[in-house]
Amino acid sequence: MDISYKIWIYWLFCLFAMALIAFSRKAIPQLLSPRSKPPFPGSGYRLLLGAGWASTLLTEAAYILTTHKLETGAYTVPDLLIYSILNGVLEQFMFVVWFLAGCWIARRVTRKPVWIFAGGFLGFALFSGAIHAFFWVRVLPPHIPMALVMPAVLVTMSFLWMWLFWRYRALAAIVMMHVVVDFLMIGHLNSHWFDSLALR
Repeated sequence: MDISYKIWIYWLFCLFAMALIAFSRKAIPQLLSPRSKPPFPGSGYRLLLGAGWASTLLTEAAYILTTHKLETGAYTVPDLLIYSILNGVLEQFMFVVWFLAGCWIARRVTRKPVWIFAGGFLGFALFSGAIHAFFWVRVLPPHIPMALVMPAVLVTMSFLWMWLFWRYRALAAIVMMHVVVDFLMIGHLNSHWFDSLALR
């Protein structure tokens, strides 16, 4: 599997983010929702989890249908799985670090949960936007930028992901969602599997 060395370097930084979360796990709960202590109400969690998966699949459908790839690669099923799992796990930890950093900054000026979450989401959004605009666009296979509808579905998906973590500590769930996103995205850009779904 031919993965750019730049991606391996990025994943190394993501490993540091994972280690930071591991070493800071005792301090993390105070940055999350005051109601995030388990056990969680089953119905609320299941509803939000379903919404998270629905928005994830909707976002990927919109991506596949509105993004034109300019070349077809030769990724195999194992290649796609390895890439998707590595990036889905590692990058999601990096996203969570920036979310928690935003929560930490907001908590220094307010104790209101809504503003702490807003600070966290802003931290996540700034990093996510920057890494996709200045890094991923350069290392992914050439493709025509997404349609204008994508920002709305991306923001909705991202909000639900971060709320799942903030309210329910559902890190494993959003990691799985990220893996699915990467699998479908790279499959669309680099594989013939999704040719029939790509707009000509």
